[in-house]
Amino acid sequence: MHLFFRSSALIVAFMLASTVSAVPVDLGIAGHYTILGAGVTTSTSHYAGNLSLGSEAHVFGSAGGRNVVNVAPSVQVDDDLSGGHINASLDLIVGGTQAVLSEGEWSLIHQDMIDASAEAADLPNQTALSNISGSTVLSSTGSALSVYNVTGAIFLGAADVLTISGSTSDEFVINVDGGMNLASGASIVMSGGARPENVLFNFTGGGFGGPASIIGATTFNGTYLAPYMYFQIGDGAIMDATRILASGIQGNIQDITPPLPIPEPTTAILLGLGLAVMGMKMTKGQRR
Repeated sequence: MHLFFRSSALIVAFMLASTVSAVPVDLGIAGHYTILGAGVTTSTSHYAGNLSLGSEAHVFGSAGGRNVVNVAPSVQVDDDLSGGHINASLDLIVGGTQAVLSEGEWSLIHQDMIDASAEAADLPNQTALSNISGSTVLSSTGSALSVYNVTGAIFLGAADVLTISGSTSDEFVINVDGGMNLASGASIVMSGGARPENVLFNFTGGGFGGPASIIGATTFNGTYLAPYMYFQIGDGAIMDATRILASGIQGNIQDITPPLPIPEPTTAILLGLGLAVMGMKMTKGQRR
C-alpha cells in the first residue's frame, strides 16, 4: 500500500506537469516545479541536486532538491516542496505537500529534464549565433517555432537587455552550450506579445566545475532548463513568469512566479484522494 501512495504522488505530479508545461518541448514531471535542483553529485559537480533558498523567499509554485533542500527562515512555497532531505526552519510555510522522494523518483524527474534538453537541442531549422553579449534582440524567424543555437554563453552587463520579440503564438528555443552571466541591472524581457511560457532557454553544458549561470539583481522571464548546470542567483533578482530547472541552485531570491499559474493545492489533494480510494479498493479486493 505504501508503494501505491508514493506512486500516486508521482502520478499526481505528472498530471499537474502536463497542465503547466507550455514550453515548446515536453518537460514531463519536472514541469511541475517552479524551481528545481535535480542533478547528480559528481567529483566536478559538488552542488548538484541541492536547492538553497535564502530568507523570505517566496515560491509561487513548487520547489525541489534531489539531495538537500536548505530553507532559510520565513520561506514560503505555495505548492509542493520535495527533497532527498529537507533542512528547514520552523516557520516554513508549504501550501501543498512536503515530501522526501526516493532516489528512483528523483531519477525519473532528472531523466525528464535530460530528455527535454536533448529534444530541444535536436530541433531543426536552427539559427546559429556566437556568444550573446550586450543588448540583443532575438526575433521570430517567421515560423511558429524559432530555434537559436548559441555556441558560447550569454553575457549581459549592467543595463544590457536581451529581448525576445514575437507574437503571442510564437515559440522560441534558445540552445546554449555555455553558461550565462547576468550582471545586476541586466534583463531578459519579452516584446511584441511574446509570452514567457513559450520561451525556453536550454543549457546543454554544465557541471559545477564547468560553465555555470551567475545571476545578479536582474529581471528575467521564461523557462531555464539546465540538467547539468549550477545556477547562483543573487539578491534582488526579479523572476516574474520564470521557471528554473537546473542541476543545482543557490538562490537568495525574493519571489519567483512560474510562467503559467500552478493549479491550486486543492486540485492535487482531490486527485490524490481519488487515487488513494482506488488503491484502498484494490487492496480490499486482494484480501478477499
